[in-house]
Amino acid sequence: MTTEKLVNKALFGKTELASQKVELGLIQDIQADLKTWVTSSGTVKSAINQLITKVLKDNTELKMVFAAIDKVEKAAVELGVDNVVKEAQNLRKESIAISSSLLRGADKLKEAVAIL
Repeated sequence: MTTEKLVNKALFGKTELASQKVELGLIQDIQADLKTWVTSSGTVKSAINQLITKVLKDNTELKMVFAAIDKVEKAAVELGVDNVVKEAQNLRKESIAISSSLLRGADKLKEAVAIL
């Protein structure tokens, strides 16, 4: 045995080797956890992106509802049916609130994907 090995054995013995094995094991555990997290975050990102796409599609469909409400309101005005006009205006307000909420939700989801 070389002098260096004898000194290391005398100074550190098996305890140093054991602690190195524990540290290596911890590093391997952390690497495995990171790999799992990266894989899972990719799945989460995909799901969130699909949800964003659906929200934006729903918002586009909601714009068609706006157009239908406008037609109903215009016809109701021409026919002089005031209660239908008021109902159309209420529907428009509710639709705008829903649309705004959908867009805010999509923005929040985009922020979440950026973090992942």
